[in-house]
This record gives sequence, C-alpha cells and structure tokens, in this order.
Amino acid sequence: MVLLSILSGKLPEDQKDKARTVGIALAMVMRIGLLFLVNLIVVHGSMILFAALGFEITIKGLLLIAGGLFLAYKASTEMYVKLEGREEHHADAKATSFKSVIVSIVLMDIVFSLDSVITSVGLANGVLWVMIVAIMIGALVMWIFAAKVSELVEKHPSLKILALSFLLIVGFILVLEGFIPLVVHAAHLKSYMYAMMGFSLFVTLLNIRYMSRNGEPVHLHEPHMPSSE
Repeated sequence: MVLLSILSGKLPEDQKDKARTVGIALAMVMRIGLLFLVNLIVVHGSMILFAALGFEITIKGLLLIAGGLFLAYKASTEMYVKLEGREEHHADAKATSFKSVIVSIVLMDIVFSLDSVITSVGLANGVLWVMIVAIMIGALVMWIFAAKVSELVEKHPSLKILALSFLLIVGFILVLEGFIPLVVHAAHLKSYMYAMMGFSLFVTLLNIRYMSRNGEPVHLHEPHMPSSE
C-alpha cells in the first residue's frame, strides 16, 4: 500500500483516488491470472533453460531475476527523482500520466507478489479457489485502507524512502534467488530481510513520532501533472 501511495502520489488530487481504485482492481485481476500461469509453470519450474556463469537458470529463476531487476530499477529511479528532482518538466508530464501510473502499479504488484504466489501454489496443492479468495480479500483490504495509508505517506516522506529502500533489497534478494535458490533458502536470507525491514520500520515510526512533537518533516521533490479540468 505504501508503494501504491508513492505511485499515485504523482498525480493531481482529482485523479489519486481513481488511480488507487483502478490500480488495485487491475492488480487483483492480473494476480489471479498470474496464479493460473504459475500453476502451469510450477510443473516445469525446475526445468533448466540454460547455464550462465556457472549457474543453472530455470524458468522460475528467470522470472525471479527479471522481476528483481525491474524492482531494483524502479526503486532506484524513483528514489533519484524524489531526492534530486532534476528531471525536465516535459519528462514529468509523460512519466506521471494516469495510464503510466496504472501500468506501474500493476507491474509492481505482479513482481512483488511473484515469489509469494509461487510459494502459495505449492502450499495450496492445486486448490486454486482458496488462493483466489485470498487475493480478492487482500485487494479489498488494500482498497479500504489505501486512502489512509496514502495520507500518512504524504505527510511523512521518510516512509517513501524507506519503502523504496525495501524495494531495492527485495529486488536484490529475488535476483539472488533466481541464480542460487538453494543458498538463499539455506541461509534464511528472506527471514533476515523481513526482520531488518521490521526493525527499520519500527525505528522510522519512532522517529516520525518524535518529529511530530518537535518539528515538521522534510519534503521530497514530487513531480505533478497539471490538474485536468
């Protein structure tokens, strides 16, 4: 939801709610489609496609590598824009169009949920309707709390940078898992990653609490399109 807030926050006020609603709905549909696709891929997911630099790349590994690289690229570019804010005005308008924001929301959701969907398919033992219901409930929860989370994120920009930093880490872990899945699982890298994220979020929330009593938070550069009237 924080990432949803970051992406929709680029749009004019009169388009933010619509972008969140449309983005969540399309992301839900795409995630259900991904569920069926992954269910087919899992059967052949361990099949080796090719070897590169001494690593044996499977279908699942290739998907994780591509998704991880996309997350890392998206997070680094978003972080640069928010910290530097040096892009040209015409580039802003193109990058923050309603359509591009929706596409970004859907792609980010697919990549971010890829690993969990693959894991869920294995746990569900072919009972896909259970996962479909879970996806629909998750989308409903996101829609209910999206506005509140967006308001919190807009008020405290440090949450944006923290979320983008998390994206970089997740992207890195996904790429590693694509190349060396056994090492990632054996070393419990994901467990350490989640623990680190939880601690970082806890410290950030404490800092936000402190800043709310002692001063205004810093403001990041936010590209906006002219309001469509």
